[in-house]
Amino acid sequence: MTTPRTRRAARAASLAACLLALLPMPAAAQADNRTRLFKYLMGTSMQVEIIGGDTAVRQQAADEAFAAIAEVDRLMSSYRPDSEVRRANIAAGAGPVSLSAPLFAVVAAGQRLAAASGGAFSLTPASRDNVLLMLDVPTRSLRLTTPVTVSVDGLAKGFAAELAAGSLSRRGLSGTIDTSGTQFMVGTPPGRTTWSIGIAHPLQRGSVLGAIDVAGGAVATVSAAAAPRDPRTGQVATLSLSATVVSPDGAVADALSKAVFVLGPTDGLPLLATYPDTWGVVAYRGPNGSISIAVSPAHTAAFHPRPSE
Repeated sequence: MTTPRTRRAARAASLAACLLALLPMPAAAQADNRTRLFKYLMGTSMQVEIIGGDTAVRQQAADEAFAAIAEVDRLMSSYRPDSEVRRANIAAGAGPVSLSAPLFAVVAAGQRLAAASGGAFSLTPASRDNVLLMLDVPTRSLRLTTPVTVSVDGLAKGFAAELAAGSLSRRGLSGTIDTSGTQFMVGTPPGRTTWSIGIAHPLQRGSVLGAIDVAGGAVATVSAAAAPRDPRTGQVATLSLSATVVSPDGAVADALSKAVFVLGPTDGLPLLATYPDTWGVVAYRGPNGSISIAVSPAHTAAFHPRPSE
């Protein structure tokens, strides 16, 4: 007979398994038809986990995935003095700067997201400066009308995750690309039709708020532990404790998780509804100081809260 206690125990076991799947492993790990590899790119640890095929095919897919991330790193990482975005910032004051197709696409996407979020997401230190960033599609060029610095760090990791995931899907493999903050799922996990993704507790290290069921695509999370700032004011954003966004588009998920964190659940979740197949989970302080959780209305069944202690 199934009782509430046994159901809670089963759910707890499921969440524990989810957490174990996210724990760090050696730089390379092989288990049956699964390969998990790590590399340090874009200023953080990147993980590629591949399921299916043989060892050689999985290694080829992993090599291609890391190469894709490395290329995004070369083009878009603001911490690299030799990246294209840094060079563009240096040269932009002298007139229009031609950009590579990937960087132009990401800057354009960021500009659209900045406008849609009312500046809750920004490509520049102050969101009001986004109107001074001008893109010309025919020449694929960027022109800055004032001396501001453009950064695509807010969506580049999501873009990289989706780009890398193509190396798996092209080979008919399943797995996940984790670019530290954004994950991109391909195919399905063994014996299941959806992925179960844990949402870390923003205030309790090593704990989870719950888990979400995801059929595929990107999942991006921003937590108060990182002290995100509202680009419109420069102050630490306080309307959320964490924001998780699910989207078929990696860059969109990455950027919107930051915008939703700034906006909070009341304005953030409606913003997600304006994007196809995009939804989210926001943790915030309730009126009595406890943690409350808001889920996009059409996806409440996909969120499974942590069982009460």
